[in-house]
Amino acid sequence: MSKTVRLIYPDYQSRGLDTYYLGSKLMSCIIPKNAEQETLTVQIDPPGTKEYEVTDGIYARETVETNIIQGGKLLEDAAPDRVITIGGNCLVSQAPFDYLHGKYDNVGIIWIDAHPDVSTPADGYPYAHAMVLGNLLGGGDEKLSGLMKSPKFKP
Repeated sequence: MSKTVRLIYPDYQSRGLDTYYLGSKLMSCIIPKNAEQETLTVQIDPPGTKEYEVTDGIYARETVETNIIQGGKLLEDAAPDRVITIGGNCLVSQAPFDYLHGKYDNVGIIWIDAHPDVSTPADGYPYAHAMVLGNLLGGGDEKLSGLMKSPKFKP
């Protein structure tokens, strides 16, 4: 029997907008729960509890890295076959896609978004949510992409 988990990932730091935290919490209440699906939650400090700065071109870099690592660890420990990610913004996709790419040899990404999410700190935009697809392909931020445990995706 295959195992599906719900990953609640209320990241707002990688975009710098507090509303993403609330959006994730609301989505987790609206999306129907399934008694057969374990719920995992990336523990993120609520908005207003910390001040964040841009470090090496990325806003809240240390926190963003910690959140990605935590999300990956939750998935590794639970070892699901499928992941339903309920999150604040695009960066919440990095840990689940990395995890699934390690589990399945032949997995791909179809990315549909208003922007391509392949930015780097060199582009002058400090929010990591716009770097996630680049990270997954190995061309985003070097440190964020380096957090991946599985091979980089091929374009």
